[in-house]
Amino acid sequence: MNKTIGILAHVDGGKTTLSEQLLYQSGQVRTLGKVDDASSRLDEDEMERRRGITIFSHSAWFSYGGDRYYLLDTPGHTDFFGQTERCLWALDLAVLVVSIPEGIRGHTLTLWRLLRQQNIPTILFLNKADQPGADPKALLARLKERLSPDLVAMDGFDGTFSPAQQEELAGLDEILCDAFLAGEQDPSFWVSQAGALFGQGSWFPVLTGSALQGKGVKELLELLGLLSTRYSLEGEPKGLVYQIRYDEKKTPMAFCKLTGGTLQTRIPLTLTDTGETVKAGQLKIPLGGKLTPTQQVQAGEVFVMLPAPETLSCGAGFGGEPSKRLAQTAPLLTVQAVCPDDCPLPELAQRFHRLEREEPSLKVQLAGDKLTLRSMGAIQLEILQDLLARDGAEVSFTKPDILYQETLKAPVTGYGHYEPLRHYAEVHLRLEPGKRGSGIVFESRVPTDVLEQNWQNLIRTHVLEQVPTGVLTGSPVTDLKVVLVAARAHLKHTEGGDFRQATYRAIRQGLMQAKQQGEILLLEPIYRYQLLVPGDAAGKVNGLLAALAGQSHPPRFDQEWAELSGTAPVEQMLPLLEQLPALTAGRGSASTTFAGYAPCHNTDSVVQQRDYDPIRDIDHPADSIFCSHGAGFTVPWEKVKEYVHLPVE
Repeated sequence: MNKTIGILAHVDGGKTTLSEQLLYQSGQVRTLGKVDDASSRLDEDEMERRRGITIFSHSAWFSYGGDRYYLLDTPGHTDFFGQTERCLWALDLAVLVVSIPEGIRGHTLTLWRLLRQQNIPTILFLNKADQPGADPKALLARLKERLSPDLVAMDGFDGTFSPAQQEELAGLDEILCDAFLAGEQDPSFWVSQAGALFGQGSWFPVLTGSALQGKGVKELLELLGLLSTRYSLEGEPKGLVYQIRYDEKKTPMAFCKLTGGTLQTRIPLTLTDTGETVKAGQLKIPLGGKLTPTQQVQAGEVFVMLPAPETLSCGAGFGGEPSKRLAQTAPLLTVQAVCPDDCPLPELAQRFHRLEREEPSLKVQLAGDKLTLRSMGAIQLEILQDLLARDGAEVSFTKPDILYQETLKAPVTGYGHYEPLRHYAEVHLRLEPGKRGSGIVFESRVPTDVLEQNWQNLIRTHVLEQVPTGVLTGSPVTDLKVVLVAARAHLKHTEGGDFRQATYRAIRQGLMQAKQQGEILLLEPIYRYQLLVPGDAAGKVNGLLAALAGQSHPPRFDQEWAELSGTAPVEQMLPLLEQLPALTAGRGSASTTFAGYAPCHNTDSVVQQRDYDPIRDIDHPADSIFCSHGAGFTVPWEKVKEYVHLPVE
């Protein structure tokens, strides 16, 4: 039986050490790899060994009890949370590691919430029980209160349940309750019924141990056997890409989970979203940094496709498996890359686009002499610098800025015309405010007997292919419904690029009208936060939170700790998070997740600070090009409506 397990924790929780113990105690490796002496097989990248943290998710496999397990060791730092989230797509079950001395951290709560949203069966491993002062019983009591009352201690589990464990399980299920009262002793009955409850997410085993000392690992291996997986080997091979990486030769590798059928090397695969066919290429099974070639992969297995076809991206499904999109991770900072004069910007952009394929949330954009990208935080930027330095590019970054967005308050119609000599296209687009979080949506109200479908498809492509740049602060435009209300092509002179120019100019011209009418709305990103602080610091921290332009919830006290939660603008939260160590004598912890965009609380201040002039942004023109007496001439955006050839609204 094939099973995929993920090891998750906050940073320094002991994930990689536990993963190494699983490989060692299952007999997969003969020597135990360690993080402290840089011999870990999973943190195989030099940067990871130097920093002592997991930066990239890593894969390995081992066999135990007749089952084959594919192990994903995930990053714990919040700057790399996107990789952790993508790994969840491949999991059959998760092991959530909680450090006993550090207790429940904000990131622990975030991981738990995400695991429950995806209904992934979860085992908790309370780590570092060997450290002085560790109190696993007190931590378990808090975990039951904070996470779920269905946590059950399984210390000493050897494949069968002790009478005390049976009694605990009986309180969670009617069938087990009746069996316990009837004195049912058949071990196979308890394993079968408990395994079903575990798979349904109705109870969560808890082990106490020490990954460093190898304590509790055998019990964990036994508990993994409770989950049954049923993957069909019949039918077309289907699966999902959860990670893209480049090897030292710059060859792209697609890390995949096969969810059905049997896949053989170089057979064609059909992408679920587009219907495009790609070839599988070489198939390899990962074990840390080592890849073992194989001719065949079966359902339930994790494998690497090498080289990865260019059209494969993180989250892509094939063979009918639905594609995935990130739900929680959203970089809310933007930076500009600063490169030396001897490194041409287009060449640097290509290197960044390789990194973007590995981490799609970077959203790299090259506009004129500016190369911008999105970032999760300072540590991620340091890693990007190291990766580019390996490639011979010494790059630095400007100070991170908040990623604002712009949208409309009211509908407006934009007009775009592109008619230099021997070219022609005109587009009228109705821009309407969209539902918050809807992004850019396209609709056509033009009959095909007025404009052929191929031209309409081209306009749709150009509307959706790039995010419009706003005219208030130069921020991306979102939550916009773009409706094609009129358009015209020339029988002889229209080319595809003509409609690109007319479409871009129509959107920009409409946005300029909206700005003139005061109908542009600036949006700012919002954090949903959870802070764990000592009780004696709760009043001071909560007072600062209450002063933010958000919503704070009443503090929740748990023994000597207080949980502070709510929502607040990212722009206000970042300085507070920087102050948190000083405010709590280094004992406080924080977890933040993206809670969407909302109207900016200080629009005037942001607009003044950005000092963006849309007229001077020559990369995003709102003017149109018309033709007269065989020569093209430019019409300013505010007069385009007077020159267009089609009737206006």
